[in-house]
Amino acid sequence: MDKIKVYSEPRFENETENNAKLLAENLQLLVNEFNSLNIGEKVQTQDLPTLCGNPQMLFDARLNSTIEVPAGLNREKYIQLLELPSLSKVLAAQKEVAKVRTLSLDLFTIENEEVKIISDRLELAKDAKSIYITSDGKAAQPVQMLLDAMERLNKINRLMGHTIIENKDLNRVFDTVGTGNVNKYDLALNPWKIKEYIKNCERIPDKPKKVAL
Repeated sequence: MDKIKVYSEPRFENETENNAKLLAENLQLLVNEFNSLNIGEKVQTQDLPTLCGNPQMLFDARLNSTIEVPAGLNREKYIQLLELPSLSKVLAAQKEVAKVRTLSLDLFTIENEEVKIISDRLELAKDAKSIYITSDGKAAQPVQMLLDAMERLNKINRLMGHTIIENKDLNRVFDTVGTGNVNKYDLALNPWKIKEYIKNCERIPDKPKKVAL
């Protein structure tokens, strides 16, 4: 049975896509800086975690795979004598990546030194907060009722001047009552909070209606 999407968060989807594009731009700058060192092969997709986490480790690995030490010489001392490129710009680019990295590096690939977003993986990331159900499944009715309740609560919140959700006050509007069974509760209104709201509303005078002359 095919599943039906019954809930999604467009704002989350847009934020995820924008974050992916921003991260791709910064990854590209980091890859460019490392490649400009001309030490060994260019950065590959599998190098991204090391490059973002510890550029020095990737740099050392490239050195070890490219530099041949003359016979009889100590490798570490020989490398210390070489004039090696500075990692300062790479490290600076790494810090910029860290500032905007909110997504997995698995979303990206490198082709011909160009960082690209893997579209199907991005779609999965954007869909992380979506809810799917089968129309005849056991969860269909409860989930649909929850969605209906969410819509009603949002309307109530707007009518109450966004005082419930913006103040994270939902738990004060609702309470729990025992059902007679151990650890089983029903949802109930918090009467004190509702009475407080009613009083506040009664203090606010209605706006005078305009009378047509």
